[in-house]
Amino acid sequence: MERKESLSYSNISEEIYRTSERSGDIDLVEFFKQLWREKWLVITVVALSTIGAFIYANSQTVTWTTTAKVNQAQDKDLSAFLLEVNRYKAFFEQPSQPNGVRMIRDIDMVIDKETLFESFIASFNSQSNKLKFIENYDFSDKSIVLNYLAAEPVNKRKKDIYLLRFRSDTKQKSFQVLNEYINFVTKTVSNQALGNLKAIVASRVMELAKEKKVLVSQAKNKLNSELIRIKLAHKVASNAAVINPIKNLDKGNTLFDFQVGTQILDAKLKALNEIKDIEIFEPRLSVVNAMLDTLKSEPVNQDITFQTYHFIIEPVEPMENDNLDRFRIQIMLGFTMGLFVGIVVVLARFIFLR
Repeated sequence: MERKESLSYSNISEEIYRTSERSGDIDLVEFFKQLWREKWLVITVVALSTIGAFIYANSQTVTWTTTAKVNQAQDKDLSAFLLEVNRYKAFFEQPSQPNGVRMIRDIDMVIDKETLFESFIASFNSQSNKLKFIENYDFSDKSIVLNYLAAEPVNKRKKDIYLLRFRSDTKQKSFQVLNEYINFVTKTVSNQALGNLKAIVASRVMELAKEKKVLVSQAKNKLNSELIRIKLAHKVASNAAVINPIKNLDKGNTLFDFQVGTQILDAKLKALNEIKDIEIFEPRLSVVNAMLDTLKSEPVNQDITFQTYHFIIEPVEPMENDNLDRFRIQIMLGFTMGLFVGIVVVLARFIFLR
């Protein structure tokens, strides 16, 4: 009975083996043994694939990118410009005067940090500025500068921090061009800001000149009116034979000041005729003259330097080229592909030899 059971188990095992043979199942143990026996084939394929990937990666053009991060200027970045603007601010802070509110707004807009920063970014990305800048460089392909020299927002929604970048074939050139272009744009925007200040100051001078003209006319009219009044008083006093002042006369009932007498009226006429400084009739005129003299004698200083942005990260010479990560990936892909192909070759040989 036991022998029959043993035979039946043996028959079942053989049947399972034959079935597995027919179904094409792979014996993993045998396959790994075969893989080990042919390891040099796999190693050779991996080596060839990796070397090929290495050669291909090295054949590509190496580029270097220098970057910097900037945001709105701080007071220390604009200190020289703020001091320059503050020299003129007192000439604009007169809200009681005609157009006073507008003048205050205009001078405040000149030092608006957001506006100055936007101007810097726009100038940095300006194609015309890039073309002016690269006139000093021997670039065989100008499109390289136009495409690879750019300012981009780090966060496209907020647009408060910008990345400045330039890509070149050498790290020295990449660093040098970006640095010099930043300085070029800084000078351009500074000149624009100073030009705006100069224009506003010139506009203020024109307004003051107009105001002076009006005040001079008013002062002359007051002087002429006073002369006419004194002459009439003198005529009345002469006709009334009033030489010396009349005491106890009710002045409120007199149209002219004849009661002071012709002697005093003669002195007044002489004094009025000798007046050359008519500012005494319009005190505001002396203020306007002083402002005009100051503005004309102290022009806007075009030589000051300042930044309309703030460096979060200043540009530094790049330590790694742009191709390094791609180079590593390509080498890894070459290695992985070689390993896969080697294993597939061994597997094919294993199945075929069976």
